[in-house]
Amino acid sequence: MKIYLLTRTGKINHDEYMSKVIIARNPAEARSLANIKTGDEGKIWEDIEKVLCLEIDLTMPSIVLASFKPG
Repeated sequence: MKIYLLTRTGKINHDEYMSKVIIARNPAEARSLANIKTGDEGKIWEDIEKVLCLEIDLTMPSIVLASFKPG
């Protein structure tokens, strides 16, 4: 299994997911799993024009996801 970070590329409104971290066998499975639970954005997670899917490199220390709300 691998870890994937899925991140939306377009405008994000209220009650929508911005990104997801998914454990799956491959990118296609990660995208499919991401579509199981969605917000108002709907089942867009398999759309390569709206969502980036990056495999997390487990051999290097890194920050997988950081969430910052500007004030």
